[in-house]
Amino acid sequence: MILTTVAASQDPEPPRITGTTIRVIDESLEVRNGDPVRIEESRVLVFDGAPGLPTIIPTEELVAIVTGPVTSRSTYLSDRKSAARAGDDAPIAVPYLELVDGQRFPGTLRPGTDGDPVWRSAWVKDLRFDLDRISKLKLSEDDQVVPTAVDADVVVLSNGDRIEGLVMEIGMNVEIEVDRPDGDTGSVTIPIDRVASISLVNPMEPASGSMTWLRGGHRIRSESVRIVGDGYISLMSPLVGGDTAEIPLDFLVATVVDADRVIPLASRKVVSLEPGPAGEIRPWIPEPTPLPGHHAFDAPPIRMDGPLRVRFDLPSRGGRLAMTLERPMEIGAGRLVFRILDDGRVVHSVIVDEDEPVHRIVVDFESDRLGMEIDPSDDGPFHDSIVLREAIIVRPPE
Repeated sequence: MILTTVAASQDPEPPRITGTTIRVIDESLEVRNGDPVRIEESRVLVFDGAPGLPTIIPTEELVAIVTGPVTSRSTYLSDRKSAARAGDDAPIAVPYLELVDGQRFPGTLRPGTDGDPVWRSAWVKDLRFDLDRISKLKLSEDDQVVPTAVDADVVVLSNGDRIEGLVMEIGMNVEIEVDRPDGDTGSVTIPIDRVASISLVNPMEPASGSMTWLRGGHRIRSESVRIVGDGYISLMSPLVGGDTAEIPLDFLVATVVDADRVIPLASRKVVSLEPGPAGEIRPWIPEPTPLPGHHAFDAPPIRMDGPLRVRFDLPSRGGRLAMTLERPMEIGAGRLVFRILDDGRVVHSVIVDEDEPVHRIVVDFESDRLGMEIDPSDDGPFHDSIVLREAIIVRPPE
């Protein structure tokens, strides 16, 4: 009551509607929709469009914000066009620079003021090449996947040739130290315009602080985020430098307040996959498949075809799982039972059918053995498919 009174006194006139509805997710993983939404230093104000006072959430209870619809049923033509125009519905095909902390910057290679090349990207200052901070550099404009360096740095040339060794310099030329057939080491110099991609074996780092996903493939870390003006989000102290990055809300996909706590389920390895109930009718099942594209939280939709029982490898014990379960519209009539298992114990069960094809699921678990099961129920193992949307695991705060 006191907080809403304070809000009313500070905001005698509600801020203008921006046209971008934001879903605000708090520590309980409850979702509130609002337009506009304000993120201040100590509180989040969610205006739901109706006359009256906003819902107020203390900033320390904010986990994430995300824009756009969740399910295909709630996706409008304008949403699909925006994703297609930005390239977010397909593997990233434009050149980009990716750092060891998970940041990604689509952009172009340009000469700096001193003649040395820099990476130019929207919303941030020009980036110089620090070999200790680079994970991947894609220079070609195609949908070729950049390989992950494992035992040595990898340079892929425009003609498809692949060179492995130790990258010594990235400039107008790329210098790479390689092992020669006679056992000696030597240096190979390649003009930068002949290089399609570079991958370095630098170890990945935990993504502390906020992480923001933008249309077109950006992932930018900052100390925090604010939304105080109409139609803009402010990234406070971006880790690549500068005081603030002001970005129109039209470009926002999602932001998490503490990137180290939010883990996309699609990033976890499947360690066990077997037929579920009625598996004798369908003994082989496809592995759960993340769909392509650039998605909030790096959590692409995951397609599952049952009956199946699957278990994921988790980095630590315990947490909270959140996702939206959707039955694909194109698969026709059918009914299934979807269960979530914590170390083999059922902790959540829901019936998915034509009458109730969408379910928002939030469930706590204690172990590092998170499983899921599709039971065909009483109508047989046909059309038993689901899509897990925005499936994330939120670890407890430190």
